[in-house]
Amino acid sequence: MPEMKQETGLKKHIMKRVGRDEHNLILPGECVFHSGVVRAATGDFDRCRCLRFGAEIIRGYTVKKYGPFCQIDGGLFAELARIISPRVEESHYYCRWEGEFPSLCRQMIGDFPGVNRILDYHDIIDEMADDGTWVFSDILFAGLQTHLVQLGHAVWGARHAEDLENFRVEFRELTKGLGLATPEYKIVPGAKLESYVEKNPGEWMKVMGYLRGMTETKFAESLDLFKPVLQKLQHDFGPYFKTTDFIMEKPIPKSVEIAYDWNTIDGGHSKKCCLGLEIKSSAFFLKLIDYTDLPPQIQDFNERMAPTWKDYRMRSNCPVELRVTEDGKYIPLDPCQREGFPSFPSKHLLIKNMADIYYAGARGEVVEPETDGDTCAMELVLSSEWCMTEYMPIYFPPKLRDNFFPRYAAEVDGVINILPQPVNNVSNAIFSANKTVGSIVTTGKSYAECRKKMDEIRDEFKGERLEYDLAALDKLESEWQKVVDFGVKMPKL
Repeated sequence: MPEMKQETGLKKHIMKRVGRDEHNLILPGECVFHSGVVRAATGDFDRCRCLRFGAEIIRGYTVKKYGPFCQIDGGLFAELARIISPRVEESHYYCRWEGEFPSLCRQMIGDFPGVNRILDYHDIIDEMADDGTWVFSDILFAGLQTHLVQLGHAVWGARHAEDLENFRVEFRELTKGLGLATPEYKIVPGAKLESYVEKNPGEWMKVMGYLRGMTETKFAESLDLFKPVLQKLQHDFGPYFKTTDFIMEKPIPKSVEIAYDWNTIDGGHSKKCCLGLEIKSSAFFLKLIDYTDLPPQIQDFNERMAPTWKDYRMRSNCPVELRVTEDGKYIPLDPCQREGFPSFPSKHLLIKNMADIYYAGARGEVVEPETDGDTCAMELVLSSEWCMTEYMPIYFPPKLRDNFFPRYAAEVDGVINILPQPVNNVSNAIFSANKTVGSIVTTGKSYAECRKKMDEIRDEFKGERLEYDLAALDKLESEWQKVVDFGVKMPKL
């Protein structure tokens, strides 16, 4: 068994939470990648609509067909199951839908051609036991992943490393133990939040990762400007507001942000990876590069984190944002131990062998990403207030299907529908405030080529009150150059 690399509050918290000690962090039954012929699983699921392909040539290279895959998440990344369906015997998809008052618009997420939308993953556990692969594209499934691993199944997911994202204060303890700087912050209970902001204007307010559905990060420029946010927090948290801890974080002056957007397999990584830049909730640009061409700050962070990821047998996406200061040092921000949106669409259009990466990664093996020659991807986020409370069909030419990555969606009579999401799956009368529809994605060999293709297709997508921020695409270019001008080692755009 590997030694504990750090003794932190985070590890103590997790070990206490799951009833394990330092010698028990590696789960029994952990799968190991094996070579040889892949044997297709059998099954008698009459309801399966999965497209069935044998080995064939796709985009210029030979592909191998795998046994069944089952993707599990909360509805954000259902496109994954559709994309990999030609590469697997059956592509199952499960999205959490259970509640006191079940909703159709939760049960139907991911109902795409080629995908077997299931309502109970227990029904397929036996089918998945031999050569199946479970893919967890989101967090909050650590217990289920642990159970499947103990059964001997191959699992792609963060496992209990998801708590690196869920518990932001403990993550800061971890990074301090790794010798890294952390943002200057204080924990403020709700009862004292108003007085704190009045005395300390100009700070960021955050909640713990496991409460991020309650509020996004907000900037408290002054108490007067923050009061509407404060009133909403008091309303939304109700009787728990006074005792809820909020993180008040000082801005990091004279710094720029860089972002890594790839995966780790037990702390290891591929020779190629993705570097990205996001204009918040509006646009994203991704570039596939050699790992050694990453900014040195990202390489250093990954190296320091590798023992922790290895301890948890994390086999998942591990995006991180770093703030680089004038002296070339960096401060890690809140990590992501799952897929991200935006970024997920860009990767899954650019990288053509994601099925291989998931299959091997779930078994502890690193596989290099492959493309059809393109090295960049651009993403334009679509939004609409209509989809917050109503079913929303999206119309576009069929030839552009692979360029569109919807969220919380299903295909009905050949039309992609965005499904309104009731809060907590309980009542159709209370809906999520998120108005994101999905993303349009293009690929190319440069920013200019991706942008040219985006300008050619962006207005082909039609829907009620559908909108996007075109200026965000221009900002991608200027923000990338800003990082370069700041002195950070970055590849050419």
